[in-house]
Amino acid sequence: PPPPCYRPPPPPRATLLDIRRQRQMCIRDSMDGVQFVWTRSMLELFPGMKVVMLFRDPRDVLLSFEAFRKREPINALKGSDVAEQVDNIMQNYVGRMKLFDEFQDRVYILRYEDLMQRAVDVLVPMLNFLGLDAGKEVLDAMLQPLQERDLQSRRHITAGSKTNSVGRWRQEMPAAASKQFARHAGILDRLGYPLHHRR
Repeated sequence: PPPPCYRPPPPPRATLLDIRRQRQMCIRDSMDGVQFVWTRSMLELFPGMKVVMLFRDPRDVLLSFEAFRKREPINALKGSDVAEQVDNIMQNYVGRMKLFDEFQDRVYILRYEDLMQRAVDVLVPMLNFLGLDAGKEVLDAMLQPLQERDLQSRRHITAGSKTNSVGRWRQEMPAAASKQFARHAGILDRLGYPLHHRR
């Protein structure tokens, strides 16, 4: 099982809200751990199983969470400050990369940016990896949800459009957050999202 969640004790003058927020973060951290333990266990139990992991630029992840939090306060990103939020996001990606390193031939990395900008180019290799039909009918059925703007997609989009959600960190990233991401330059580079990523 994943290690028990550890959080330092709340300060002496902690409010009830502080204690509740700390408990929520602890639960979410445990769920992240369960996710990777469960996936690894399934890959070990079923040799023929394959996994597709969706990656997105962690800087855009932070901005998307922050924008969504302003609209849906209950869905706040775990972490009480920018440094902790960035660390939590990057910790999640480190877990994903460990899983990929262990099962490279059975884990496929799909990038959100590619899915938004050149879906057909990345969906065909993904379907081939999974051993599934990559014909026109299948692709059309998969592409349709990406092109529609139904009520659910409008609720989750925090940028002007899905394509505008790619690389928004270049214009919107606060200096404090950029400084925190710089501490994770090595991980970002390995993920394919270097600090000074060109257009």
